[in-house]
Amino acid sequence: MSEWVPVVAGFGLIVSIIELAKRAPRSWMTAELHKWYGAKPRGPYLTLTRRDQARRGMYSALAAIALIASAFALSPLTERFPNGSRTQLTVEAYFFVAFILGALAAFAGLIAFGSAAFWRPRRVKLSDTGTLDLVSYFGLLGADRLASNQWRDFSAIRFEDEHVEAMRRELVNRIGNVPRDLTETDREWLQRAMDRLLDRVQPESNGDPT
Repeated sequence: MSEWVPVVAGFGLIVSIIELAKRAPRSWMTAELHKWYGAKPRGPYLTLTRRDQARRGMYSALAAIALIASAFALSPLTERFPNGSRTQLTVEAYFFVAFILGALAAFAGLIAFGSAAFWRPRRVKLSDTGTLDLVSYFGLLGADRLASNQWRDFSAIRFEDEHVEAMRRELVNRIGNVPRDLTETDREWLQRAMDRLLDRVQPESNGDPT
């Protein structure tokens, strides 16, 4: 019976976390589970770029190696303690949980690497509100009010509207996605782009396409 204790404890821990996320959606642990860890999306509208997917794959692979290696490194310790002792059961429970989490991390890494290999730009259909969000982003960009981690890689998306898509291509070619100091020519272009976008919609809201 004692050999099943680590398995039951490991599954119990996983089930407890899942149930906590369901029953207490506003709890601290649930909030942590919903946070972005590792590679955060650098494209607009929370779009992951090819590089983001590749970084996610590398981070997942490193996590998988660390978890599985630590599990097997501690496994020999179980032989140093009496069968059924609390210490032995604790080490065995850690081995089981770490191995399962490591396998999940490895699986997530494979998915991320596959997504990077077959990555395609996300197609975006802008609503009036989305257009105004884009105007707001251009305004913040032109006013140097964006931190370096708020710059978005617009090569990760394609707009369905051909006029906005042409504007996106010019934005990528003219300004790029690497934070830098904008020239007056860049700022003038952003202002003209904002004016053209505003001509297409009635002001309804403001925001940031992040």
